[in-house]
Amino acid sequence: MKQSLSEYIEGRLSIGGLGLAVIVILVSLFGIYSILREYGIIILIVSIIVIVFALICLISYAIHNKKNPSLSAEELEYNQKKEELGEMHEETIGALNRLGVAYEKQKKFSEALQVYEKAYAARCEVLGKEHLDTVLTLKNIAATYNDLKNHKKALELYEEVHALYCKILGEEHERSLYILNVIGVTSVAAGDYLKAVGILDESLNLHCKVLGEEHLESQRVMRNLALAHGKLGEYETEAELLSSLYDIRIKTLGNDHPDTKLTMAEMLNAQSKL
Repeated sequence: MKQSLSEYIEGRLSIGGLGLAVIVILVSLFGIYSILREYGIIILIVSIIVIVFALICLISYAIHNKKNPSLSAEELEYNQKKEELGEMHEETIGALNRLGVAYEKQKKFSEALQVYEKAYAARCEVLGKEHLDTVLTLKNIAATYNDLKNHKKALELYEEVHALYCKILGEEHERSLYILNVIGVTSVAAGDYLKAVGILDESLNLHCKVLGEEHLESQRVMRNLALAHGKLGEYETEAELLSSLYDIRIKTLGNDHPDTKLTMAEMLNAQSKL
């Protein structure tokens, strides 16, 4: 993440060399024919030498960029905040967390995890474990473990996040509800289908109580619960839940909505297994 002075200078020189190389090549190629006609072979040889030099600059620039890619906007922001405000300032830590998000979007999950863990440690020290920003970073760490297919570790961290959200915001807050559903889905990914059914059943009851049965989030949880029952081979329950979800989606989304069509296909698939 940090770029040394020598790397910075090398990068600027390489960029300057690229510009010079491009200009020299274009001018040389454009004028080479007329130079040959007016000044003869000696000037032609000099022109060729110049072109070779320019090509060397281009190759050098390409090698430099491969070894030292340009810093992203998030890396530049973090470095700037760190220099101006210090490593443990809240804004610096926030920039570090955003850098983790950038890495995650680029599917650089190992780099994202390293950054998130550093941001989490800093936020624990500066803000405390129960601050919402700290919990957010812990959630990011859990999500990254999921990306890395370490579902068991992700599940452990999501449960910690859920406990913190329930303590800080209450179990019926939208963040608590969201994480409870994620715990259920992650349990499915981890192969613990029985636990998933229990979690998702609880999640559906809470979603229906707080948001209503027809809310889109409630619909998502109902589908997740149905599919978890399917993983257990409980196709009758899966088909019943998907049938209820299908009716809700026809009412709220319409017959032609992609989610309605998907639910119909999943319902028919479950019924075919009975």
